[in-house]
Amino acid sequence: MSAAESQKQSQGQPLDANTHFVFENKVFQVEGCFFSLTEGSREVILNIPMGDITGSIKLASLCAEFGIEKGSSDDTLLNLVKRGIPYVRQIRPNDVIPSEVLDGSASWQIDNRHATLAMSRLSMRLVNWLTGSDVDTMDAAAVLSIVEDKEMANRVNQGLEKAASIIKKRKEEVIVRFENLAKELAYIEALRDYYATIYKLFGRLKKFQSIYSDDANLVQEIERMRQLMKPPIADIRATFENIDLQTMEVLPLIKSYEAKISLIRTTRDNLHLETTIWEDLMNIWEGVPDYRSDEAKIALQNTYKFLAKNFTVSHSW
Repeated sequence: MSAAESQKQSQGQPLDANTHFVFENKVFQVEGCFFSLTEGSREVILNIPMGDITGSIKLASLCAEFGIEKGSSDDTLLNLVKRGIPYVRQIRPNDVIPSEVLDGSASWQIDNRHATLAMSRLSMRLVNWLTGSDVDTMDAAAVLSIVEDKEMANRVNQGLEKAASIIKKRKEEVIVRFENLAKELAYIEALRDYYATIYKLFGRLKKFQSIYSDDANLVQEIERMRQLMKPPIADIRATFENIDLQTMEVLPLIKSYEAKISLIRTTRDNLHLETTIWEDLMNIWEGVPDYRSDEAKIALQNTYKFLAKNFTVSHSW
């Protein structure tokens, strides 16, 4: 809960129960309690501080244990906890309900660069459709350099006018759809950047096979790590390829606006949920040099443990 929200409560202005986890049962009043996911099975649990230790109870047992009636406001909020916790990893009483659950928008922030890139890429695709050209729009640097062309704004305007005429909508409505599509696709661009670091780590493991080429056991272990990484990375690449294919043609995007927004958000959420897993691996490698070192060996050992725990079976959210 933010300082502003705490101050609001202290002044007698309650938090909005429509946007916050405002529970009523006394168990949620225990100071320091929070919801989280268990490792492995990833079940939702309520963690309750008990002196020097922390007890936990599964969400499935919570209602029966503390007399929370089905259909009550607390029961409704617990269902929202289950839906929302994968996005934030921990939820505390009075926290804001993740916007993915409330209205489908993203609850996390992106850089201005990603917003600019998404609008630039979408603009380029619109101009491609208008002019019948086939410029490669997947290279970020190329897209950003092309859209600096002074004629680009005029071509985009012409493309929007043509699209409005074809789908028989007011130009103003088409512009709003176009801008909103770009805003949603900005999150895909941010995720594309994030997963580029995962691909890079996959390549680093190959490099460490060369660095430790005199250690046959370690070389084989690193190869097992790479084999464990291949399927999830292939799935991630396929997800990006699919959303790129589904958003390549701008006219269908604008025409089937609601369906395409839903598709983009579903893809965004699936990719973002996976980052909550990969984040632990990226933390393992933070600051580890690309040469023989104690830090590198420890990182390799922890990487194998991480991959064996998380990717021997597929995840189901």
